[in-house]
Amino acid sequence: MLQYQYQGSDAQLDSWGRLVEIRQQLRDGVRTVLSYVHDLIATGQLDTLVQGRVWTTRNRIDQFWLPGTAEIFCRTVGGGLWAGVFPRG
Repeated sequence: MLQYQYQGSDAQLDSWGRLVEIRQQLRDGVRTVLSYVHDLIATGQLDTLVQGRVWTTRNRIDQFWLPGTAEIFCRTVGGGLWAGVFPRG
């Protein structure tokens, strides 16, 4: 189960037509679920409330989220970004 809190402006809100277009792009494989999640978090906060195969932790979803990963942590090392990912299971 997910919770999404929109934080963009009224001008950024998707119209019904845009939602239909996104749904078709997902069905056709033109857009990935990962790209859609990234679009969502660009204008709001997406949190997992219940864990599952795809949403494996109860945390805020950020730009480093990957489906089916249990933990992702990031830190800067020598001016660069370092990330660790632990697969579920």
